[in-house]
Amino acid sequence: MGVLTTYGTIWGQIPNTAGNIYWVAPAASYTLGGGGSRSSVTYIASDGNDGRAPERALLTLAKAITNAVANQGDVIVLLPGT
Repeated sequence: MGVLTTYGTIWGQIPNTAGNIYWVAPAASYTLGGGGSRSSVTYIASDGNDGRAPERALLTLAKAITNAVANQGDVIVLLPGT
């Protein structure tokens, strides 16, 4: 999961967790990459996606909350612009 080093917060990186990480996109169509030598790629967000990678982000925060399991260490990450 090298992609986790691309995203972080103003306080640091995504926390290490034994649970799942659910990604939420800022819009139905969103772009990742484009930094340095990386080319940007556009993806389609959907609540039908599993949300377990930035490339398969969920469309709504409500779906991410529904997918997350209480007391299991699940984390919801909002992609830039969300």
